[in-house]
Amino acid sequence: MTAADYVRDRFDSRFLALAVAMTGIVATLPYIAVQLIGMEMVIGGLGFPAGGFVGHLPLIIAFIVLAAFTYTSGLRAPALIAIVKDVLVFVVVFAASPTARSRS
Repeated sequence: MTAADYVRDRFDSRFLALAVAMTGIVATLPYIAVQLIGMEMVIGGLGFPAGGFVGHLPLIIAFIVLAAFTYTSGLRAPALIAIVKDVLVFVVVFAASPTARSRS
């Protein structure tokens, strides 16, 4: 059940439910943009090209996955993807750290 579903049932107003849904979408877009910029920084930090079509291809793929996951899971999806991204960032930082390189 989404916030818009709750508002529609509670207040019996389709217009208010639409307003809540649109507000949720508009409020989520900057958060998704921040996630994509973070992924772009991580990809660039790994040494992959960050400009042009080739540099943006991983971001396009990530956005498609994020959009599909959001469509199927609701507005919780960006938060869940952020957790996965953060874990991957920690893995990359650990693998790139001098301590990790000296062990191998």
